[in-house]
Amino acid sequence: MNLFIIFGPSGSGKDTIMEMLGKRGLNMIRPVTTTSREMRRGESQKKPYFFISEEEFKQKIENGEFVEWAWVYNDYKGTTKKELDRVLQSGKIVIWQLDYQGALSAKKLFPNAIIIFIKSGSFEELRERMIDRGDGEKKFFEREEYTKQYFQHENEYDYIVVNRQGELEKAIHEVEQIIQTEIEKNKHSL
Repeated sequence: MNLFIIFGPSGSGKDTIMEMLGKRGLNMIRPVTTTSREMRRGESQKKPYFFISEEEFKQKIENGEFVEWAWVYNDYKGTTKKELDRVLQSGKIVIWQLDYQGALSAKKLFPNAIIIFIKSGSFEELRERMIDRGDGEKKFFEREEYTKQYFQHENEYDYIVVNRQGELEKAIHEVEQIIQTEIEKNKHSL
């Protein structure tokens, strides 16, 4: 099983890196996360999330339908067992995007999964990116404490890729190399 967990705080560039990996022809698939947050302009069902109400989400928790879930930025987010099974059965490289809580939980369930943490060059750089993309400084400060928790668990991650301002291509290449190296290791251990 080639399961990679890629994550990082808002503004780290993880979405862009994963998008570019797909465009480079990496034979990958991503589970679609379920969320209770409102759909934003330009989004649709399954792009980028399954959108359900908070009540529906709580019911799915109660029914044991999630592999992992968390309360993140005032909304629920999680991966259903059904969705994860779908991607794991695909035969493709599975790239699972989670927050740090989900990544650590998933690693306990899938000890052979590879955790790749994407971080910016500095905390200030992260703030600037969030403001530049339209999130605003207020939103950054609302998320600041949660964001700091990503960095407090760095010793638990398999790899850390620094995506410095102006060095996106370098970060993409580094993630791609990690994935290829781990796939080769898997082939030789079979």
